[in-house]
Amino acid sequence: MANPDGADPRFTQEVRTASALWAAATTAKTTLKDTVNAVLLCQFGPFGGLITGLKALPLATVTGRALYLLRRRPDVDGATDAHLARSVTLPAQTLATTGGITATAFPFSRDEPLKGEPDEEIWVGVAVTGIDVAFDAEIEDF
Repeated sequence: MANPDGADPRFTQEVRTASALWAAATTAKTTLKDTVNAVLLCQFGPFGGLITGLKALPLATVTGRALYLLRRRPDVDGATDAHLARSVTLPAQTLATTGGITATAFPFSRDEPLKGEPDEEIWVGVAVTGIDVAFDAEIEDF
């Protein structure tokens, strides 16, 4: 049944903001249950939100390495506790002025977003020190 006001029937609230966020992780993330050596990508507002896209780009020549996405609920978790939610492999790449950089995508989209709880924090990290990795996210905050 079509919604008479044209709103997306999957969500009861309208999107308040849609933004692209950028963060760079530089130090090895050696534990997967806390935020130590991870970078805060975003914190959702009081009504939660969605990540509809997340890509990682190496900022220099890189050998393959793991990338991590962690979730943290400040009202539930300890001061630095977090939970591994996703991991992808950044493939080896040689950066040169004659070619582009290949982005590595996490498995989020408009059809299958990562749904964030109210006030939840999203953190990102890299498995190996020595190369900066830029994370580019598409966020909808409710």
